[in-house]
Formats: sequence, C-alpha cells, structure tokens
Amino acid sequence: MAISIYFRHNAVRNGQKQLIADVTNCINDSKHLVAHAPTGLGKTDSALAPAMKQAVENDLDVFFCTPKISQHKIAVDVVRETAQKYELNVSAVDFVGKKHMCTDESLESLGSDEFYEMCRKRKKDEKCPYYAHARGHGLLQKAQAKTRISKAREWHSNAKYHSELVDYCKTKSLCAYETALQIGEKSKIVICDYHHILNPFISDALLGRTDKKIEDSIVIIDEAHNAPDRMRSALSVAIDGKTLARAVSEAALAGNEPLAKQLDRVIEAFKKAEDELDSDERVCYKNELPQYGADFLTDLYDTGLNVLESGRYRSHCLHVLHFYEQWLKDSEAFLRIIKRSKYGAKIYYKCLDPSAVTSRLNDARSAILMSGTLKPGVMYRDLLGLDKERTVIREYVSPFPRKNQLNIIMKNVTTKFEKRSPDEFKKIGDAINGVVESTPGNCALFFSSYKILDEVKPYLDVDKPLLIQEDHLKPSEAAKLIARFKKSADEGAVLAGVTGGSFAEGVDFPGRELLTAVIVGIPLAEPDLETHALIKYYDLKFGKGWEYGYSFPAMSKAVQASGRVIRDEKDRGVIVFMDSRFAWKRYAQCFPKNYDFTITDNPEKEIKLFFKTYN
Repeated sequence: MAISIYFRHNAVRNGQKQLIADVTNCINDSKHLVAHAPTGLGKTDSALAPAMKQAVENDLDVFFCTPKISQHKIAVDVVRETAQKYELNVSAVDFVGKKHMCTDESLESLGSDEFYEMCRKRKKDEKCPYYAHARGHGLLQKAQAKTRISKAREWHSNAKYHSELVDYCKTKSLCAYETALQIGEKSKIVICDYHHILNPFISDALLGRTDKKIEDSIVIIDEAHNAPDRMRSALSVAIDGKTLARAVSEAALAGNEPLAKQLDRVIEAFKKAEDELDSDERVCYKNELPQYGADFLTDLYDTGLNVLESGRYRSHCLHVLHFYEQWLKDSEAFLRIIKRSKYGAKIYYKCLDPSAVTSRLNDARSAILMSGTLKPGVMYRDLLGLDKERTVIREYVSPFPRKNQLNIIMKNVTTKFEKRSPDEFKKIGDAINGVVESTPGNCALFFSSYKILDEVKPYLDVDKPLLIQEDHLKPSEAAKLIARFKKSADEGAVLAGVTGGSFAEGVDFPGRELLTAVIVGIPLAEPDLETHALIKYYDLKFGKGWEYGYSFPAMSKAVQASGRVIRDEKDRGVIVFMDSRFAWKRYAQCFPKNYDFTITDNPEKEIKLFFKTYN
C-alpha cells in the first residue's frame, strides 16, 4: 500500500522506503520505534516527513531532539524545503541551551549553573531588559512585547536556525529564548536537545511555555545511542574539598557566619570520609555528610546570587546547593561513592538508571528513536524504559555497496587485562605498523583507553606523521589536530585517539580524509565501583547486568568509531578490529548486518589488494 507523506526530495533512497513505512505505521498505531538506521539512509527526512504529515492532519506537535548542532540545521532545512514544496502552513522553532541563546553579553562568562540562577533572578527582579522587551512585566510592557513578537514571527516564517534567531534578537534587544518560546506556541515542530524533552526540570517549563502536551506529540530522538549515558550524567552530581572551601569563603565574605559554620562542618565530614579511604574509592552513605534542611539550601541560594550580582562569574555556594539538592534524596537507582584521584577526592551521587526520566517517552503519542549505532535494540528499549508492548525494534541495512567496505578481525592480538604485557603491546604496535604501511593515505587508530594508547605508542614506527589525541586535550587544540589530519589526505597521516572520544564520534572524514580505521581492543569500562553497581542493578532489573552494564555499551562505542570510514556511497575504506574478542559469538549481535568479516592475522595483503582495486 502506498504511503502518502510530505517528502522534500524527488526520490527515496535504497532502504529508506521501509524506514518511512515503519515510522508511519508506528505513529498511526501510537507505538514506539527503535531504529538502527545506518549512515546514508536519510534518517532525518525519514522520521520528519511522516511526522509532519501526522502533525498537520491530526493537530499533533513534533519534537525533534538531537545533541548535534549539525542535525539541528538539517531538521530546519527539512521543514523549510518541505513547507515550500507543498505550500504548507507549518513552522518549526529551533532551540539550543538557554545560555547559548542569551543576547545579554554581560552573562557570557558565567558558568552553566550560575547563568541559570542569575537569569532567573534578573527576570524575577525585573532587571533584564531583553526579557522585558520579549515578554514584558506590566500591562504596557506586555502590549509592546506582543507587537515585537508578532514582527519576529513574521520574520521567522516557516523556520530559522537558532543562530539566525539569536542574531535577529540581538538587533532588536530581545531575549532569543523567550522569543523562541512564543514562536513555539504557534509552531508544530520543535527542534531541540535531549534535555528539552527528557529532563523534567527543563521539559516541564518548555512544554508549558509553548502550550504543548507530550501526550499530543510525536517525539523523535536522533543519535539515541547517546541518550542513556547523557541522561545518567545529567542526573549525577559531585563535590570536592576545594569547592566546599571556596563556598565557606563566599559565605564569610557575605557576612553569613551561620552558613560558613555549617559549611565548615560539611568540610570536616568530607575530610573524615576521605581519611577512611583505604583504596582509590569506596561506597559512602548519605549520613556521612550533615543532613541540613531547607534553610541551609535557601542560604546557599541567596549567598550564591549575591556573589554573582557582585560581578563574579562563578559561585561555589550554588555548586554546593545543586549537589545537596540531589544528595538529600533517596533512590536505589543512584550510587554514592567517594573517589580519590591526582586532583584530590570527590564525593559522587551517580545515577544508574536513566529511565527515571526517559520513561516519560511513554506518555508521547509515539516515540521514534534512531541512530546508526542502536544495537541491540532491546537494550536501548529497556535502558530508556520504553513499554515493551508498544515498542517496535528494527534494523535497516546500509544503502552503500558492501564491496566499498573491507572489515577485518585480527585474532592474534588482544588488550584483555590478563594478556597485557610488553610483548603483547609490541605485537599490537607491529600489527598497526603493517596496516598503516598498507594504506595509501590517512589512518585513524582508536584505542580502548588512553592507558592502552600510551603502552602501544613506543612500538609505533610509521613513515607518516603521527598525530596523537592526548588526554584532556582542549577543544581548540583538538580542532587543529583534526584540521591537520584532514589536510594530510594526499600524503597520508596517522591520527591516534580513543574509542568513545570526540574523534571517534561526531567528526566526519569524507572521501580520502580517512581510508582505514583500526579499532584497538574493546573499550570496556574500568571495573570500578560504578561499573560493578551498574552490572548488579541491571542484573536485578533485567537479568542482563553483564551485557547492559558492561559489554554491549563498549561494543556500541567500537562500532560507532568504525562508522567514521564510510560516510557516503562513494567512500571506500577498511576497518580493522584488532582484538580476538571481536570474533566472539557474544559480541556478534552488536555488529550491523552489513558487516561481512575477513578474519586474518596478516591483513596487509587484503588491504593492499582492496586499495589496488579501489584505485
């Protein structure tokens, strides 16, 4: 049966028709879709086209959630071009974090937590002119603001990038976030980050201010493989001794001696907890820190705001406040630990279960989760708390020719802990040298950890420039490294980083910018307290602790890194999985269907033949 949708392109790609059909059927049946959809399938169009059709015909709203700014742009383009092609009266509004949409340059240097508190206070005290121009306080201001927003809507038309909206609002002295909220009231489509819909502290406000209900919405989650870890991280908090000491100083300077004394007692408790560390980490308990009540939290808030109003860019009292707000809660889905590192001790309250917030996707009319690395789908369904009865799990095959990608598994080396030795690291280094020598251009090495990279590095002997992503590399330095690597496409270079790092995800290397990727080892998490807690928690909840808490997330990172090589139908390249464990049956279900493997301990011949045919 033919499916009628609004589609901006003249033709549908190979495999895309089935994805569109599944999205359409899931929306029609009020079901969820977990879609492993490889690069090149046109995921954004495939999800938005049927969702837009449903939104227009059934008075629904659509939330397109993605962590990538580049995907925001693509989503805006889909709405613009589709509306133009079909002459639709449909619009989209593009949100990023409020701090990044702020038009008040005096707040640019504030930290994230400090920005939100200062923003809230300025609005409450009627001291933000940008908010006053966009929303207004009294009757006259509100009437004037309404006129400005009406003009902004007219300018905005079907859709604008968030950067365009911010630039416009700067010229009109408007708060871009408040302007976007009001444009959103009349927009069918909202393009935003995960947090705007999954984090209740943010989503409740966004839904209310844009006059939308999740029950009447289609929610699309792009790059959904990142959602569990990102939401766990967002719900976790930590505190260290330096922050507490600086908070004491802030309280003393503000003249709040009672608060300073209370914080001193927190420091005493923190030091006692640290003294009881007989290893690098241990589980700690809620009562190891003083159990202060609401007055303590209020004092931290007031003092923190006073610090910001005095012109400081950061308040440590606000940091302590946000930590304590979570620490005072009780949940089996959280772990309390104290950890020692070279930077000192920290106490953590770590989230183990993101479904505490992500399960709200079940309230949506339909949730469409998609990624090129969403295997096994059942794991992501479980981790995010989607209803089993309503969730459809699908895997789609890459539209690119299989002959364009050579996948090799080497079984004669491993980074397995008990096998690690200088001899093993030399074998890995020698194997990498052979792969690099056989590749007529750029190679990327993705190690399972910085520790393994450092152990293998002395054995790397290549004739191409070796560019290494050091731990804690600044974003600006990382960008320079990537640029240098891309410029070396003709003569060839070697880029070394870690699986799961910034180079292994979110960076495209089209054409000859990357010919071969080597995945060195499986990036299993350190077997620390958090990892053991995750395994235990998921074992109790799903009976799959080892898989969900340890091995499958590691394989997801490895597959994600391997996806850097083939980005369009013209690319050709080699992926070498350098660890015997990649051939184990338990990991096979994590690989995409289109990965055919050559298993060899001497890949040089295969690689040379592949590129000879390619050339």
